[in-house]
Amino acid sequence: MRLLFLIGLTYLAFVLETAGGTWSLPGSTLPQFMFLAAALGVLWCPGSTAVIWAALCGLLADIVSGAPLGLNVVLLANLAFISQMAGSRQSSAYVFSAAAFVFLFATSAGIASQTLKHVLAGASPGLNLISLASASRAGGTTALFLSAAIVWTLLTRSVRVVLPSRRVASSRPKWAR
Repeated sequence: MRLLFLIGLTYLAFVLETAGGTWSLPGSTLPQFMFLAAALGVLWCPGSTAVIWAALCGLLADIVSGAPLGLNVVLLANLAFISQMAGSRQSSAYVFSAAAFVFLFATSAGIASQTLKHVLAGASPGLNLISLASASRAGGTTALFLSAAIVWTLLTRSVRVVLPSRRVASSRPKWAR
């Protein structure tokens, strides 16, 4: 079910990234939708599935941004692999730790992608400007993620109030269920 949700989310991210020049959040922080889809794939998918998902999102990001094909594929796949090795799936239990992961993932992917684009074009990368732009775009991405997570939480809680669960209380802690 998660994979089906990620497919729909990635399609929506691709469409929004394609039409991204027409709108932005306040402060001109245009979210990086493909990086958000890759970060959610890393948080939700186990093992090599997350790396493959990040590579697919990287390919779609290359197509949309006009970057050399393969730049974001390799970058996001490696970033997903490093994140999986660091234990990023354990941080997805809480919304704010997942938001911090989304921010760090989008910021590091943006900085590396822009720096590599400048280096491949033969231009001198201005790391201060690239870092500031990547962090502001990652801030927009994180704000979008937090907004969606809060709405999702409110919707699922309202459904639980209307349709109460019939589960028996477990003595195991929440993280062990």
